[in-house]
Amino acid sequence: MSVRDALRRAAQQFNEAQFWESHETLEEVWQVSSDPQKRFLQGIIQAAAGFVHVQKHNPKGAISLFTQSLEKLTAVEDVADFHAWIDLHGLIEAVRHALHTVQAQGTGGITQFPTLIVYD
Repeated sequence: MSVRDALRRAAQQFNEAQFWESHETLEEVWQVSSDPQKRFLQGIIQAAAGFVHVQKHNPKGAISLFTQSLEKLTAVEDVADFHAWIDLHGLIEAVRHALHTVQAQGTGGITQFPTLIVYD
């Protein structure tokens, strides 16, 4: 599966709150990628995994994974190709908001999940 195809499939799963499945879809292409693409994919994977922890009411796990996701995604924020593939800025802001919400209110503070937008 190509990276673009994996992103499309993972976004569909992510947007249906199937975060574990989204994580698994991207992990297949992440394992054979190299930087900076590997870091980009890992950031999305960690965001999805963070939302798995929100669903399981595990704030410590969510905070850890959201923090790691932000580190990866902001590290590749200047790579133009990734902005052509997804709404990277939107994802970074959504993960940042989720992190701050969980830190302040716990996992119950997340009442709506974000959307992962993939461009064709």
